[in-house]
Amino acid sequence: MVNRTTPDPPEHPNSPRTMSIRLLLTVSLLGLFGLASCADKTAGSTESVTHTVPEPRTPGGTSAQPGPRHESPTTVEPDASSPQPVPEPGTIFLFGSGLTGLALLRRRRRNKRAQA
Repeated sequence: MVNRTTPDPPEHPNSPRTMSIRLLLTVSLLGLFGLASCADKTAGSTESVTHTVPEPRTPGGTSAQPGPRHESPTTVEPDASSPQPVPEPGTIFLFGSGLTGLALLRRRRRNKRAQA
């Protein structure tokens, strides 16, 4: 989503004007497991990026001026109203599944050695 604000009024017809463009970035993370203890809902966060672009003015009053301009500051402001959930239950579940798999593999190898 892009919100474009109106340009600031120039003080003089030949003075540079600035225009702010605000971008809203929406990030969605899906839960990996459908377990009740894990995050099975979509968790989203919104961050806003503000980019201020100076509009160059020529002596004739037009805003077309060739050449690159490197005086555009960009700021990123994280939205503190929607914190990201900590994925502790999912991490513990994956770690426990891995240990269980290793234990079963070791038990299976011991049983094969005992039969041989």
